[in-house]
Amino acid sequence: MTMNMTARRRKHLTSVCRFWCIHTAHWILAAVFIFMTFGLLYVLFAQDSALVFQDLGSP
Repeated sequence: MTMNMTARRRKHLTSVCRFWCIHTAHWILAAVFIFMTFGLLYVLFAQDSALVFQDLGSP
C-alpha cells in the first residue's frame, strides 16, 4: 500500500517537473524569439530612418 502511494507520488512529481520544465523552456524560447524579432525590426527601422534623415539633410 505505502509502496504504491510513494510510487504514484514520485510519478506525479516527475510529471509535474516535466510539465514545468517544458513550459518554462517554451516561455523562455518565446521571449528570446520575440526579443530577437523586435531587435531585428528596431535595427532595420533605425537604419532606414537614419538613411531617410540623411537623405533629407543632404540637398
